[in-house]
Amino acid sequence: MPRVSKRKKKSENGQIQVKYYRTYVYVRLSVKNGGHGREDTIYTQKQVCIDFADKHPELVVEKVYVDNGVTGTTFERPEFELLMEDVRAGKVDCILVKDFSRFGRDALEAVDLIDVVFPSLNVRFISVLDDYDSENPACTQDRVTHILTHFMNDYYAREVSDKLAQAHQISRKKGEFWGSRPPYGYERSEKSSKELIPEKTEKDIVRKIFYWFVFEDMSSYDIAKELNAVNVPSPSESYEMRKYGEIKKKKRRYWRSDGIRKILQNPVYIGCAVYGKTKQKLCENMPLLLIPKEQWEIKEDAWEGIVEKAIYEKAQQILAENWNDVLQVWATNPNKEHAANGPFLGRIYCASCGRKLARTNIGPAGNPYYRYYCPTVKIAKRKNCVVSISEETIQDAATAALRYQIGLAVDFRKKYGEEFYKKLEQEAMQQITKAREAYEKYEHKLSQLIEHYATGILDKAEYMELKTTYAAEQQKKYQKMLEVKKHYQELLDRLKAKIDWADALIKCRRFRTLNEGMVGRFIEKILVKSAKELTVIFWFRDIFAEEFSKYQEGGHQDVL
Repeated sequence: MPRVSKRKKKSENGQIQVKYYRTYVYVRLSVKNGGHGREDTIYTQKQVCIDFADKHPELVVEKVYVDNGVTGTTFERPEFELLMEDVRAGKVDCILVKDFSRFGRDALEAVDLIDVVFPSLNVRFISVLDDYDSENPACTQDRVTHILTHFMNDYYAREVSDKLAQAHQISRKKGEFWGSRPPYGYERSEKSSKELIPEKTEKDIVRKIFYWFVFEDMSSYDIAKELNAVNVPSPSESYEMRKYGEIKKKKRRYWRSDGIRKILQNPVYIGCAVYGKTKQKLCENMPLLLIPKEQWEIKEDAWEGIVEKAIYEKAQQILAENWNDVLQVWATNPNKEHAANGPFLGRIYCASCGRKLARTNIGPAGNPYYRYYCPTVKIAKRKNCVVSISEETIQDAATAALRYQIGLAVDFRKKYGEEFYKKLEQEAMQQITKAREAYEKYEHKLSQLIEHYATGILDKAEYMELKTTYAAEQQKKYQKMLEVKKHYQELLDRLKAKIDWADALIKCRRFRTLNEGMVGRFIEKILVKSAKELTVIFWFRDIFAEEFSKYQEGGHQDVL
């Protein structure tokens, strides 16, 4: 008799009935660093687990336990203890975690829970990113080794991370450079990659920039225009020349006023190393914090300065005065401040040079009229760049493009509704079940083999030959099962993404004017070649172009 999976049982009429698991999700964020990286937040862990459960209909999530800012070296954690109370009370059928490290750092105690305690209480345990499922025979065959291997890998990763952090701290005390690319005006020393020395050509350009700004009363815009006029390579072009011996990108990259201001504001040019510009507080769900300039860690005399300290400080004074002037203009004339904003700002690019377009108000007081222009036109005297285009023209083009996408979304949802998604989901379950049964068939054969060898039906040579054959076939079926699962998971993910985008678009079908929120949500960028040639690029690209007609016509069973 063929083996029946623990996940399902057969009713009297022979139909397979799915067993549903009361699933409890557990997530944890440590005080130290919250896990493996910036992405390992509470929200991310929850989402990984919820998404996994969504793809496995038998997993019904009933509760999420969160230990926020709690160490994983012990299992004496408030939320984890509440979870275990529910386990002992018989409320939990399955525990779902993102990975073993989020469950806990104590490997031996974790093994005891996963390998002994949970099985004795009929609790299924799933670690999503470790591809571990206590119901999967491939995991249970050598469960302890499987679990400990992942813990050792995690331990090694943390050890490396800690050593890097220690090395970074030592470098800070020494005033060493820790960046991937030296700032403009400097290069790495031949003696040490963490030591900076002035670059002979670039250092003169830096000095000119400070001299023009402080003594010649030239603005950052004027300086950029002057450098472009005499064809001085921009910082990125100069870096490529030094690294590769040539400029890799053929399209010219120009000096820009914002780049000039960054140079003027950077204390690196008076020999200072700066650390601590950002800080992570993942245990408080704050992935990245920008630290105020006053709180930066500055190591003076870290390397040779290019600019005298008195000239640098004078430049900071002028920059502060210029910014105060801008604030005063905005206070007396709000239209000027509004001109620096707008619904499309930061998303409109010149199709010729790739530069972001700037916004300006050319209308009279009380009646603003906004236009966009490419700064490169004036700063580098390029003829092919966008001289001027009205915001009204951009609004009309983007509105028309979005309404067209909404129309596609409506058609898509008519064709691929909830019923279709459920049908595809059912097909996925059937195909995965079929693949699992093919795998389990060989597990049964291997069990019979042992029995036949023990009773003398097979001699040792026959047993070993058949065992090798069956084991190889079992491995093939296991890989096929993984392929089927991956195929359908990706398929359902794509369909779900399309449905989510379609629903989001349909909710906005009655919009009149594109506002900043809608632009930010749907539009990645707008390329402008002229007033008659605009390209609107959406975040979801052509997500409705791919259809699922072949699945409507009778399923997708050729994957097996």
